[in-house]
Amino acid sequence: MRGSKPAAHAGLALLALLVPAAALAFVMSAGTVLHRTAKHREDMDLTSLVVRGQFTFTGADASAAAAALKVADVSRLVAEGVLTYRMPGRCKIEVGPSSATFVNGNVKVAGPAIPALKSLASDLCPLIAQPSGDELVTFLRGRGVDTTSATLGRVGGTVCYLVGGKPRDVGVPSIWIEKERLDPLRLVVKEGAAVEDLRMIDYSSPLAGEWHPRIVELRRGEELVARFVADSLETNGKIPDGTF
Repeated sequence: MRGSKPAAHAGLALLALLVPAAALAFVMSAGTVLHRTAKHREDMDLTSLVVRGQFTFTGADASAAAAALKVADVSRLVAEGVLTYRMPGRCKIEVGPSSATFVNGNVKVAGPAIPALKSLASDLCPLIAQPSGDELVTFLRGRGVDTTSATLGRVGGTVCYLVGGKPRDVGVPSIWIEKERLDPLRLVVKEGAAVEDLRMIDYSSPLAGEWHPRIVELRRGEELVARFVADSLETNGKIPDGTF
């Protein structure tokens, strides 16, 4: 009997070590993650967002933007841009006379084509413009993401739910969602033969908070083709008729 107390203490110490480990290892199902992510956006009570800032285009997208803006062809071009959202399910991305509009799952390009605008309308808009849980699942499935698989991974130093792949996968369609706040941080999809990697950075800025990432980056393969940095944000204002 005298030997039972040290053994009991050892058992309690082991249990104390195992409980935090088990908590860290817990992973919600992919469906639960996606529905809670959509609910998180819904709880923001947004009816509209207008985000103004600067785009930086490189490579072929810089040439396309230069042609649209009727300026000299360059390998790197900086231009003012506007992202307009009406919740739910509507978004327009504009740079000069070029725009890409997302409405109910369809993307329409107007003016001179800048490939990055179409990609952003196709993939950023559905994540920010307040989809329902079912709509988010349908969108991701349409982009090739396996919405039945979830694990844990990291974007930078941030722990994320990773839906659709494994942390070391390269080029596998997947979405990375911040574990604590359920903000989408990264979306990897295949566009034709190319792999596109959309990064949504900084939901903690005084400027935009969790309403919108302060920085959005789009990579095609290893190349950073477009970067948007927000300068100002307006919430729940009136969006003119005919915007979309």
